[in-house]
Amino acid sequence: MIFLTETASVVVKEQPAKLYQLNVNREIEVSVTIPAQGNTWLVLEQGK
Repeated sequence: MIFLTETASVVVKEQPAKLYQLNVNREIEVSVTIPAQGNTWLVLEQGK
């Protein structure tokens, strides 16, 4: 198991990764739009 510490790299579907700064609770907020009857996925990794 990997614990994120300062930053997270987030990929939504096959879009380029975005780097997010974690808050003091090691959380981020990511907004996504999912079309009706659609789907999506996110990949979170330790930021670089």
